[in-house]
Amino acid sequence: MEEPATGRSLFRCPDCRGPLHDLACPVCGGADGTSDGIPDLLGGGPLAQRCREIGAYYDALYTSRTDVWREQGHTDEFTRYIVDLVDAAGPGRYLDVGCGEGLFLAEVQRVEGFGVDLSRQALLRARARSRATVAIAAAERLPFPDSAFDVVTSIGAMEHFLDDVGATTEIRRVLKRRGRYVLALLVEITPAERLYIKAREFLWPQPRPLMLTRWLLQRARRGRAERQRRILPQQPVQNLYRPRQVRTLLERSGFRTARLITKVASPEAPLPGHYMRIYCLEAI
Repeated sequence: MEEPATGRSLFRCPDCRGPLHDLACPVCGGADGTSDGIPDLLGGGPLAQRCREIGAYYDALYTSRTDVWREQGHTDEFTRYIVDLVDAAGPGRYLDVGCGEGLFLAEVQRVEGFGVDLSRQALLRARARSRATVAIAAAERLPFPDSAFDVVTSIGAMEHFLDDVGATTEIRRVLKRRGRYVLALLVEITPAERLYIKAREFLWPQPRPLMLTRWLLQRARRGRAERQRRILPQQPVQNLYRPRQVRTLLERSGFRTARLITKVASPEAPLPGHYMRIYCLEAI
């Protein structure tokens, strides 16, 4: 009986999806071996070329900055919250798409961890921080066999996919049936929706004048701090989503929503604002 693939033996060619030999594809040449011990599994073609250009941008960003994740406003409490969601799913094999510096890979327990990103510099940090197997790869062409993972996360990455439909379909492909996908992303909220949210939060059905006063004071302080904060460079790709768009995309890609975490539905969740949502999804 054939032994199940583990670690780097799980990698497949991003172009033909055939098995690799010494991290190179003997059939089509779509995998590129290693540099600094980080496999390049982007493959060939226009998509791969664009991904390499974006990867170079992020390499420069990670080279010039030491803590990109926290500079973007993510707290340790938020990181822990995501890790707890993954741990609760009880994964045996876990993939973080757009893993960045590997904070989740370092904290998730009892798993065989994998991480993919476009930035070599980010993956070097992720490898140093965790025991996960990492590679340069695109979400739109994941270098793994079908049904390889129990849990996949994409935290703050979907907004930057070149092809969000292709990437979401790929994530579904590499997940086992009934596997879990934890997705965190930013959504656009209209002024009317924002007003409704604040009314529900502070005025109706139960008035909370002290909470409203505290929120106004925090907002004023945060506004001053944000004006003084060093601004991160503009992202190369920035997709904008309305909640209904996200729901339609996920359903068409083969997911159902098991839980939707927002500041209204889950006030205890350490979300930075109403513009962020966490989707806990099941592959169907």
